[in-house]
Amino acid sequence: MIAFLDNLNEYQYHGVFMALAWLVIVPLAIISSRYTRCFVGWFYLHATLQIAALGVTIYSFYLALKLPSVQGEHFSSTHGQLGLAILTIMTLQILYALFRPSFDKEAGKSHRRVFWESNHKIVGFLLMLLAFYNVHEGMEVDEAETTDSQNIWYMIIVASIFGLFFVLELAKCFCFKSQAKSDDAFSQRVVNYGTDA
Repeated sequence: MIAFLDNLNEYQYHGVFMALAWLVIVPLAIISSRYTRCFVGWFYLHATLQIAALGVTIYSFYLALKLPSVQGEHFSSTHGQLGLAILTIMTLQILYALFRPSFDKEAGKSHRRVFWESNHKIVGFLLMLLAFYNVHEGMEVDEAETTDSQNIWYMIIVASIFGLFFVLELAKCFCFKSQAKSDDAFSQRVVNYGTDA
């Protein structure tokens, strides 16, 4: 791994860490939130992954500021402007999570909580899509020296992420339906038992 990083130029070095944050850590953070809530500690896993993604993004952003073509130009390129916007929104998204409305298990979710959850999920997913696009924009920079095989691997990785989300969403729907049927069957058995008695 270290030898691989040693062979990269400074543009590629920036790209590798940004890809790590947004093509690996962020999708895992979203998966941990949406599909692992039945496990104890899912929230801490989600929060840890999000903070890790923010840390890697900040480091990669710092690397970008040191690039020769960026210094003094104040984010004149679309890629740079999107990168700044992504980092800003990601930071606000995490801060937004710290001030989420409380959740009362007995009273259920308040309207403010439902609105917060919907907003948090939508912004997070759209931010990931924007980052996918910006990673590709960065690969198109001449200094990145991106090869055709790297472009193909990028498309395979993104397609795999969407495929994984699709499979997990189907599994989630199937599990909910199966659980509902099990609950109905159990309720019917209780009713029948009461009637027979």
